[in-house]
Amino acid sequence: TKDVAMISGYTTQHDKTLFEAMQSVDFVYLLSVAGGVMNLNKPMSCIGNNMSYRKSVYEEVGGYNSVKFSVTEDFALLMAMYKLNKYKIIHPVDKDLLVVSKPCKNIKSLFHQKKRWGVGGLQSEFAGFAVMASGWISHLCILFLPFLFSSTAFYIFLFKIMTDYFFIAPVYKKLNLKLNLKHFLVFEIYFVIYVFLLPVIVLTNKKVVWKGREF
Repeated sequence: TKDVAMISGYTTQHDKTLFEAMQSVDFVYLLSVAGGVMNLNKPMSCIGNNMSYRKSVYEEVGGYNSVKFSVTEDFALLMAMYKLNKYKIIHPVDKDLLVVSKPCKNIKSLFHQKKRWGVGGLQSEFAGFAVMASGWISHLCILFLPFLFSSTAFYIFLFKIMTDYFFIAPVYKKLNLKLNLKHFLVFEIYFVIYVFLLPVIVLTNKKVVWKGREF
């Protein structure tokens, strides 16, 4: 419809190894969170390799030349269109719109990717920061759970894992993808660690390495 300015689809990744698989689950999870928040009309994220936008709206915001520089230029364009306050931005869960991309090959390239996203995320509005802050606090608590040595702590951690699983399982089904339990559990460990570390890293050093350049 004419009131839709941008469509941001889902992207998954090739997952031949556990390292690739945790990235694949991470992509689907993050895009599911972004889609959920966007349903509340609060933009949080999109992915450049699977987004399309109306040419007239692109021209209305002045294109990329008029958008403030960002290391996450796709999100900057999304925010520019959102701030017009007259169009919809949607995240359809549609298997026909699914894109499969190549994952980061090693820890170093994955670190650079996550840091770039983290720095770009500083342009989020309050809702985005609220989601990130709640995630950081909850994962900080999870890191302390092993030191509590209580059954309650274990059940809280188990509840968190189950919540995440049942959150993305329907998305996987709609996208005609298989959610491998081992891949999901590896993702959970990875997710707890990077959600805790990333804000600390970004707030202390905002230098970004992207496509061989530093920003």
